[in-house]
Amino acid sequence: MESVESSNFDVKEYFAKIKKALHNLGYGDRIIDISVAVTLYENYGKDVSEETFANEVLGVKTTKYRKAKANNTKIKILSNDSLNDEEIEALKQKLFSLGYSMTKVNYDEFRVLYNTFGYGLLERTFAIKVLNLGYGNFRNIKENNGCNAIILKNSGNIENTISKMIEEGYENYVIRGYDDFLALYSKFGYSFSMTFFSENILKISYDDYRRLRKTKVELRVLSSDKSDNAIENLKRVLENNGYTGMVINYEDFLKLYQEYGTLFSEKDFALKVLNLSLDSYKSLKLKNSRAKILNDRNSNYNYQSIKDELVKQGFCNKAIDYEEFKQLYLDYGNGIDAKEFALYVLDLSLDGYRALRRINNTDKFKI
Repeated sequence: MESVESSNFDVKEYFAKIKKALHNLGYGDRIIDISVAVTLYENYGKDVSEETFANEVLGVKTTKYRKAKANNTKIKILSNDSLNDEEIEALKQKLFSLGYSMTKVNYDEFRVLYNTFGYGLLERTFAIKVLNLGYGNFRNIKENNGCNAIILKNSGNIENTISKMIEEGYENYVIRGYDDFLALYSKFGYSFSMTFFSENILKISYDDYRRLRKTKVELRVLSSDKSDNAIENLKRVLENNGYTGMVINYEDFLKLYQEYGTLFSEKDFALKVLNLSLDSYKSLKLKNSRAKILNDRNSNYNYQSIKDELVKQGFCNKAIDYEEFKQLYLDYGNGIDAKEFALYVLDLSLDGYRALRRINNTDKFKI
């Protein structure tokens, strides 16, 4: 072995190798007698001073080490990880390749994995950084006997999975029902949760995924064309087919979506193509209300232009009550929701808007 004093000697690497060896022997994050620490020094650290060994390898500060020796007490050693981020990632990929992705484990099963693969890491680091467990989930299985958690959840490579699917011809592929989705999931998505696979790989919105599970619908996955040009072109098609200003319910919306919108999520089709506001879309879907589609409005432009007109008419910093708000909305809010008008044109806070609408409220709010 090269001398520590040698100019070619890498002291950090020297310490790291000893730490890794001790971790592999099961000394990681352990409380030991001071006599055991001295024995470890005699076996592994003779090229440096005892206190340097304690500090740099065992992770015990000099004053604490001296006190433990003087009082013959125990010390906690190796409370830091000895693997770097690259080594941790390599270990994660090894477990992934061995088929542990999305495996449900209890604490006893976790300990088997940790004892087999986790040397060089603290137990918590192994759980969180290698197995992708949240700290709450790890603590839960550790403290509650019989509880389980899924390890290596969503640990696959998103880009590689998408590339593989595209190479096999699944770009803009239409799935016809939940069975088709399950077939794709079993082939490509096994390293992800189903919802993660649907949203982040197949680009299906959560709403569409829930609908897919309940009813037999057709959805286009891995859609390649959601550009502004595609949106404008689709708007022109709908306008040419006479849909401008049409009032629809949710059933009508779904028919339009199935015919024209499967390149998009339901929500994007509603907001970006049909020009519905988020509130209108939610009311359409959840309350079976009706809404006018393809109103010719650009939200950002209209908000400012309406603001400019209100300022011109002398409404800047004016205090209004709810009746006056309704009149302003009637006069200036064409094409947008009342809530949208309040928040984005009049610059009211959401709490302010709710208070304004409260029954019998006669308070005035400055706009």
